[in-house]
Amino acid sequence: MKERILEIGRGSAWYLVAQLMYAFMGFLSVPIFTRLFNPSQYGVYSIVATTAGLVTMFLSIWLTTSVVRFYPEYARQDETEVLYTTTFKYVPHFLVATLFVALPLAATVVPLGKYRLVTCLGIAIIAVMVVFLVCLSLLQARQMASYYAIIYIVFAIGRYMLGAALAKWFSTGVAGIFWGWLGVLLLLVPIELIVLGARRQIKRHSYSPKLFKEFFTFGFVLIFVSILAQVLSVSDRYMVGAFKGSFQVGLYSVVYTLVLDVYGIILAAIQLGAFPVIMKTYEFDGEGPTIHLISRVTRYMLILTLPSALGMYLLRVRLLSVITTAKYAPAANVILPLSVGIMLNSLAWLPSLALYVKKKTKVVLIPVIVASVVNIGLNLALIPKYGYPAAAWDTLIAYVIYMALMVVYSEKYMHWDFPWLDALKITGATVATGVTLFFLNKIHIHGAGGLVLIVVAGTVVFFAVLLLVRGVTVNELEFTWSMVRRLPFVGRFTGGSQPPEE
Repeated sequence: MKERILEIGRGSAWYLVAQLMYAFMGFLSVPIFTRLFNPSQYGVYSIVATTAGLVTMFLSIWLTTSVVRFYPEYARQDETEVLYTTTFKYVPHFLVATLFVALPLAATVVPLGKYRLVTCLGIAIIAVMVVFLVCLSLLQARQMASYYAIIYIVFAIGRYMLGAALAKWFSTGVAGIFWGWLGVLLLLVPIELIVLGARRQIKRHSYSPKLFKEFFTFGFVLIFVSILAQVLSVSDRYMVGAFKGSFQVGLYSVVYTLVLDVYGIILAAIQLGAFPVIMKTYEFDGEGPTIHLISRVTRYMLILTLPSALGMYLLRVRLLSVITTAKYAPAANVILPLSVGIMLNSLAWLPSLALYVKKKTKVVLIPVIVASVVNIGLNLALIPKYGYPAAAWDTLIAYVIYMALMVVYSEKYMHWDFPWLDALKITGATVATGVTLFFLNKIHIHGAGGLVLIVVAGTVVFFAVLLLVRGVTVNELEFTWSMVRRLPFVGRFTGGSQPPEE
């Protein structure tokens, strides 16, 4: 079990670097792009980029998730050639359909007006981006986290900075952003294939119709899960806009984005690192060790999410004053429901792992459908009268239902060994941290510096109390620090170290 935890830690450290860099580049692109383009041009960029991202996700998620799930099974049978060949079998067909059918139609037939070029570039990006993500999923499945992170970081930098350079120095306008995006993809996909050894692994005779059918059966339903998850995530903003106007949408959206970013970067790194290891553990070690490993991951996610939710609530006014302006101050009243709701949505990933392990992805649809229907119904009933606060509480209710149903349905296939004693210790440390933050928040220190000092002090108190009640061991803290020291640039200044024995 120690080796599996080490695998997750090593992978998650690299994935965290990649997620942080991508988030940073996205943040940096806003002031750059808004200076390069007027609001109308930026709006075109936003619409095309968002659409390309969503379409790419819908087209690729069924295959990328299937690759990560099935790779350990075929690696155990020493049949990775079968998985590689089956994965890439229809990639040429997809590229032909998008680049030589959809793209020419958009370029010559569809009435797109002055946005024809950026739309065509968006279609080309979708075609190549799907292949890029499939290759990334193979890197994740093979636990080649360092290659994944380096490629993803180059993609993040190239997508934004190369496009900005083209727009600035060659006067390509909004199209320059998409030329840069497409260019970096065309550079990275061949590199991914070389790193993966695709030329050696892909052999025509190794194609398996049976495996492709399993891919489709396992993964196709995830397209609808993703669509419904997007409905659950964004439909409330459209309803707030329809009933209450753009001002309330702005208040609601800034908090939703803030909370999602706080949870998203770190938890995404853990999920990327843990998912292939959990699938590998099930295939190589069986159900018992898999249950134990998921319980350990549950504990780590609770350590990250519980104090974060309470901290965001207690520091809500200070947090918004640093990140936004006084105009957004009223939005502080929705941080509590949104932080708890999005936390529950993140934690629901843990019981859902049973459905992925047992290849019962169709069952995942049920909690998502019910939660989406409840969310939309409550929004229609309450937003017209109560506005954006109702949307926040409706989101919380929907995610509570989603979490409960996910636990109920997953238990039918594999037990979620929830670490109740550890959860109690983490809750106690969170309460102690909350008391500390409550008093520290009254100190008259302002600005980003004051916020950082309070957060650091709260973090120290949390881990000190957690260590005191034996919710975390010294070895685990040393292990965490050793993972941090392995990160690029950090290790250069602190010196590398091997993770200690547990």
